Amino acid sequence: MRFKEFKLYYQPTVLTEGYTKGDLAETVWGAAVTAAFAKYPNAADINDVIHVIKNLDSSLTYRDSRDDGMKSEITGILKDANNQVKSAGLQLKEIFANGIADTISIGAEGGADQKGTKVDVSIVHTDTAGNREVKRLGYSLKTDTAGSGVMPVSQHPGVNKGSGGQVEFFADIGVLDDIDDASLDAYNELDAKLRNLVNKNSSNGRIEKEYEKELRAIRRENEGVQAFNKNIVKAAEQINTQIEKDGEEAAFLSSIVKFLKKHINKDEEDIKLLTFDKNGAYTTTVQEFEKNVRNLTLKAIADTKKSELRIMAVYKDGGSDLIFKMRFVCSGGRFSGSTYRKSLKKKSVKDGKEQASGYELLRYKMYVETGPGYKKSAQIG
Repeated sequence: MRFKEFKLYYQPTVLTEGYTKGDLAETVWGAAVTAAFAKYPNAADINDVIHVIKNLDSSLTYRDSRDDGMKSEITGILKDANNQVKSAGLQLKEIFANGIADTISIGAEGGADQKGTKVDVSIVHTDTAGNREVKRLGYSLKTDTAGSGVMPVSQHPGVNKGSGGQVEFFADIGVLDDIDDASLDAYNELDAKLRNLVNKNSSNGRIEKEYEKELRAIRRENEGVQAFNKNIVKAAEQINTQIEKDGEEAAFLSSIVKFLKKHINKDEEDIKLLTFDKNGAYTTTVQEFEKNVRNLTLKAIADTKKSELRIMAVYKDGGSDLIFKMRFVCSGGRFSGSTYRKSLKKKSVKDGKEQASGYELLRYKMYVETGPGYKKSAQIG
C-alpha cells in the first residue's frame, strides 16, 4: 500500500496541512493491523485495509465488530500487519476463547513527537476465569528520509533550556571529555536579533527578499552549530582512539548499545522499530543489533559541513555502511507566512493587542538517525 494509493482511496481533501509521510504510513499500517485482527485466523488482504481506511471518521477512528463479537478499534495513526499480529506474542486463540468482546486498540502519536513515538497495540482482555488484564506490545514507527535508507529515530534540544543539551547528548555515547554546550545566552541573543529584524521589516504577511537574505546570513553563523561541530571533532577522535585499543573497544560497543536503547527504545524493553522505505516495511530491534555488534568493525567520522557525527560499519573489501549518525539542525529564526496566518487567529491579535509579525521561533535540534548498517545487524523476521 503506497502513499499514492492512500491518497487515491482516502480523500486528499481531508488531509490538512501538517500531515507527513510518516503520519500516512502509520495510518495505513494501523488500518492493516485492524484488518488483520478482524480477519484472524485468515490473512487480511489489500481490500480489507482499504475498507478500514475508507471507513475512518474525521478523527481517524474506525469502529467495527466481528461476527463472533470481537470489537476492534483504531485510535490515531499506524502497514504490513498480518505477520506483526502473528508474531506479537498476544496468544490470540486464548483471547478469542473467552466469548467476550475484547477491546483492541492501536495508537500512535505520528510525527508530532520524535522524543516518544512509541506505538501501543493493546488488548483489554478478560480471561475465561473472569480476570481482566491488559496485553500490550510497543512499536516505534519511522519512515525513510527521501529514499536514502536513513531513518530519523529521535530528536533532542540542541541548547540546554532545562531539558538537556550537548554535554548530556555526547555523554550518552560515552564521550565525556572536553564537550561543551551551546550557550543559552547566545541562543537567546540570536533569537532576539532575528525576531527584531522580522518585526521591523514585515507587514501584511510579507517580508522583502533583501531582509530574507539578511536573516539567513545572521542565522548561518550561530554558536549552536559552532559548538556542535567542535564537539563532533573531539568525539570522533576519542571514539576512534577507543576503538583501536582492544581493552577499550568492548566498552565503546557497550556504549553504543546503551545509546541506541536510550534513543530508540526510550529505555523501555521490547520496543520494535517498524520502518518504511521504498522497498516496503521491515522490523528491527536494538536487542538484535546487540547480538551482532561485536562482529562489526567500526569507525567514527566528523563531518563539519553537514554538522553530523557518523558511526560507520567498515568492511574488509573497503566498503562501509552508516550505522547511525548524530546530526545538528538549526531551524526557525525566520519569517514564515504560515506562522503569520496562525498568529492572526490569536484573540490578542484580533483585539488589536498584539502585532502579528510571522516570526518563527529559532530552534536548535539534535537528531539520531539509523542507516543501512543498523538495518543489516538489527533486522528481525
